[in-house]
Parts: sequence; C-alpha cells; structure tokens
Amino acid sequence: MESLGFAFAVLLVALGLGWPVVARLDGAGALGPGERLLASFLVGAFAIYLAVFAVGPFRLDSLSMGALAAVLAAVAAPGLMRALGPATRAALAAEVRAARADPVARLLWAAVLAIGLASLLQGLAPPNTFDSLNYHLPFPRLDVEEGRIGVPWDRAMKYAFFPALMGNLTRLALVLADARAAQVVHGLFALAAAGGTAALVLRLGFARRVALLGALLFLANRTVVWQMGSVEVDTPLAAFVACELVLYMAWRARPDAATMVLFGLIAGAGAMAKYHGYALVLAFLPVILCDLAKSPRVLPQLLLGLGAATLAVAPHSVRNIVLTGNPVFPLFNRLFNPSEAVFFEDAAADLGLGNGLAALLATPWAASVLPMRHFDGMAFGAPYLIAFAPLTLLAPSRVRGALPLVAVVGAYYAEWFWLLSQQVRFLVPVLAPLAALAAAGLAVGWEALGSRSLRLSYAGIGLAFALIQAMFVGSYALLRLPVALGLTTPAAYHARTPTMTGAFFATCSYVAARLEPGERYLSLLIPHSYYCPQAPASVHYLRGEGDWWLYRAEPPAMGRDEFVRRFAEEDFRFVIVETARENRSNETARPETVTVDLSRHRLGRHLAPALRGLAPLAADPFSAVYDGREVLRRLREGAGARPRPVVLPRLASRTYGPAHAPQ
Repeated sequence: MESLGFAFAVLLVALGLGWPVVARLDGAGALGPGERLLASFLVGAFAIYLAVFAVGPFRLDSLSMGALAAVLAAVAAPGLMRALGPATRAALAAEVRAARADPVARLLWAAVLAIGLASLLQGLAPPNTFDSLNYHLPFPRLDVEEGRIGVPWDRAMKYAFFPALMGNLTRLALVLADARAAQVVHGLFALAAAGGTAALVLRLGFARRVALLGALLFLANRTVVWQMGSVEVDTPLAAFVACELVLYMAWRARPDAATMVLFGLIAGAGAMAKYHGYALVLAFLPVILCDLAKSPRVLPQLLLGLGAATLAVAPHSVRNIVLTGNPVFPLFNRLFNPSEAVFFEDAAADLGLGNGLAALLATPWAASVLPMRHFDGMAFGAPYLIAFAPLTLLAPSRVRGALPLVAVVGAYYAEWFWLLSQQVRFLVPVLAPLAALAAAGLAVGWEALGSRSLRLSYAGIGLAFALIQAMFVGSYALLRLPVALGLTTPAAYHARTPTMTGAFFATCSYVAARLEPGERYLSLLIPHSYYCPQAPASVHYLRGEGDWWLYRAEPPAMGRDEFVRRFAEEDFRFVIVETARENRSNETARPETVTVDLSRHRLGRHLAPALRGLAPLAADPFSAVYDGREVLRRLREGAGARPRPVVLPRLASRTYGPAHAPQ
C-alpha cells in the first residue's frame, strides 16, 4: 500500500503544480477539461524533476526529500483544488452519464479500466527488465546510498548523462518509498498516454466510444503492458508526445502564442524524459513548415514555443556542458568533442531488416511477429495498428485534421528507420497517435461496410486481434500479479521470470545481506544489477580508474601484478561474476544458454585461474559469488603465472515463463 500511496501522492502533487501553469497559458480555453488535466500532470511532473535536480546534488536522503515533498505538496494544494473544481467534476459526471446511456461505451470503459488497473498493479512486482536493472534503478540507488546525486565516473556508464526527468522521480521514490513505487509512478504516465490517445481521437471529430477504443488499443499493446510494470521511459515519453499533438492541434485550430508556449514546454519536458524526445520534436518539423508556409504570421508564436522548449532543456544541457562539454552527451560527441571518444556511432546498424525501401515497408510487420530475430525482443503483438490505421484514407473528409498525427508518425518512423537504432521499444513514443489513427480507421471501416455479412466478417477480424492481445495481456498479468499481490515470493518470481541474464537476485541478495559497513566487493556482472549494493562495488573497473572512457575506446592496460596489488588494496570481501547468459535472437525465441568466458574480460583474465575449482558461496544459473579473501590468497599463490582462457563451470539451469528478450 505504501507504493500505491506514494504514486497517488505524486499524481495529486503533479496535478496541483501543473494546473496553475496550464490554466494561465490556456486562458483562451483551447483545451477541454481532460486535456487540461493531462497537460497539468506532465507539467507538474516536470516541476518535481526540477526540484529534485536542484536539491539532490547537495543532499539526497529522507530528510531533504521529505522536506522537499512537503514544500511541493503545500505549493500544489491550491492548484489541486482548482484542478478538481466544478469544471472537472462536471466533465466527469457527463462522462458517467454518457457511459450509462451507451452499453458499448460501458463495455469499452470496463476493458480500459481492467487492462489499465492490471498493468498498473504489475508495477508492484519486483523490478526485472534489463534496462531497469542496468541503469534506470542502479544509478538512482547509487545516489541514494551516497547521499547525493553525483556522477559515477568509474562505472564507464554513459547512461548516467541521459535525461533524468523519470530518473529523478525514481530517486524520490527510492528515498521516500521503494522501487515498486517508482514503477507504479511510471505506469501512471502510460495511463496518461492512453488518455492522450482518447483526446486525439476526439480532436479528430469521432465519438466517445471511438476515443475509448483508441485508449484501449494503446493500453493493449504488448510493449506498453510490459513497460507499465517497470521504470522504462518509452511509455512516459509517449504521454508527452500525445500531449504535444493535442496542443499542436488546438493551436492549429486557433493559433495563440500561449498555447504554443505550452506546446514548447511539454516538448522540452518530453526531451528530458528521453533523448528521443529531440527526434520527436524534429518529427513535428514537416507539419510546422507546412503551416508556416500557409500562414507566415505565426512565426513569432513558433519562436516562442522554441524558446520555451529551450528553457525546459537548459538545466540538463548546462549540466552536461559543464561536465563533458556536450549538451546532449553522449550523443554527437564527435561534433562537440572531436578528439574524444565517440558513442553510439554504429547503433543504427545493429538491428533491423536493412535500410532499403522493401525493408522500410516490411519492418512494421516484422517488428510485430519476429521481434527476436531482427529487433530487440520487444513486441507489439498482433499488427492491429498497422492494419486499421490506413483505413482512415477511406474517409479523408472525416480525418482531414489528422495531418499532424500522420506527419509526426511518418517522420519519426523515417528517423527511427534510417538514423536511430531499430529497437522496437523506440517506436512506443508514437503509439498514441498511431492508436488514435487505428481507432479512427476502425470506425471509418465499419461505416464504409453497408452489408451485415461484411460487418460480421470485419468484426471477426477485430475479435481475432483482440484475442491475441488478450493472451499477451493475460500472460503478463499471470506472471507479475501473483508476486505483486504477495501470493508468491520475489525469489520464486525471479526464478521463473526471464530477462537477458536473469536479475542476479539470489547472488546480489547474498552480498547485500552479508556485506558489512565499510567493506567492498568486485562485480563483473552485466548488468551490475539493481539488487546488488551500489556504492561499495567496484564494477568492471577498480576504484580510482576514473574517466578514461571519455577519451578512448579501450581502458588502460592492467597487468597481473598490478591487478593483484590493487585487489589487495581494496580488500574485497566478495567477488561476484557472471557465469552464463541467454541468447534469444533466433527465429523461435527459444533461449540458447551461452557460458561466459572470463578470460575475455580485462580483469576476469586475471581472476579466472584463481576461481578454477573454488566453490562459490552462492550461485544461480547466471552468476556466482566468491569469498574475496580466498580469491586473493589464490591470486598471490599464482603470482607471475600467465592467465589461460578459463571457462567457469555453470550450474544446471532451466528457463521458465514466456519468451522475453533484453530491453
């Protein structure tokens, strides 16, 4: 209940902080009550991020964050009272009356609430997704353990410089609640994105039931369901994109400087949720240029929007400039730091079917049905969005206002295909407008079919898609809800829930339970899991090796004698290493277990001979923990020996649960 209570408090405080800003900028009344609530929540979340950004580098503990939360709540209280005022209550009452009068609307509401609530509660399950364990949770936990927001230079993890809007909400959650609270807060953004999808459908001129259908199509997406129970940031970015489109459509219908400023603020805040927010701002460029060509007098308003977006990204950008000389570090580092290391330069070539026209057209299908073979393992499920969205072309007069949606989705898809890494989850930010178009297409297709038999066939196709998605939704609920509701243990959950290498829950928990204050340990885990203590760990590199990774592609060499000396100086209590990992990048997505060869690791090549024949203190199918003092004794006994390639014996393992790939 503590996690849910914290998430509910964040929702209320965000609404209260954002409402005065949105109400002031929407003085002309361009937004409806629901649209105002959506924008207020996002603006308020951005305000919480800025508050943690300002205080956290000086102190990050229960006292500082508790005081900050109290101040934010006090400031938010008047705005919250206004947000939940007569206009909002009247809109909710009208929605209830409409649902009571429309059986189809009631059914859709039931489906939306069931999927939304089930997916939100899955956030109460222990964290398990790869990126959550790799950096979305470990970096905030490291900061909490060290008592302030810092820079983990010795981790050689470029992710520490990524935008931190969601990361700061996670930091606040870890201090005042726990990781599960952070996951539920992230889930709220997915619900906001679903609300934004419904708002887009209404902006297109369709009825309430079609808007509910749009929200349902978004929430039923397999990737959305999976990410709602995690601290992944693609679905939160989807909420910002949906709101940006709502605001742009409102501005397009009635150009107003204040509305454009709000659009710029939300766009900038979205870029602080994930760097892909910048690519999405660029995706607006075609429709913006089109509108500017039709009406050049709106240029000053567009410049105001650009200024608002620039101010929103300024704190993070200035921080990165001070630390690295690059406002969007680690991106485009060749441009800002020509003589230093380059990151992600070959990312666009890692995945996908290719970069030709045939691949461009085939990729949406392949991303739905072959996610493991060509992409990152995240899957949309049944290709209902790409099946129904094009049907809007059957009634161009009904969807003439859909140009912003089509233009943004198309431009971003082109960016993703030719410029970005083709990870399926990177398309999640445009699922809201795509789901809105699919809902509109479904409605247009239904109206275009005159005969009863054709409509029955059409309904059958939709039902088939619905059943497929229901299986995905149900499987994730069956996987996560038992542990989320306390019906099974975290250990049992992790044992049967696959991720790229496992969560290292058992071995990290062993270290966490036995590591005394002041003791340190060496970790060669990939990832160095959130479940491991963060501050006492030397992860892949020894303490004091610093920021070499900013300037060169390879770390400095370390000979055996130096390694033994440094190992002794750090007096490691434990050594935890990866022993195996799973590969699911194949046609069937069946796991292929690969044994890890430690001799290929910079430090592992020195450790491997000492670990040969040594019984681990604790082990799971993917990792093992060794006594650091015993390892040091063996290292000293073998001083001067040349390391040989050594493969550690791996414990027998079984794979449980539905196939799921690295994220």
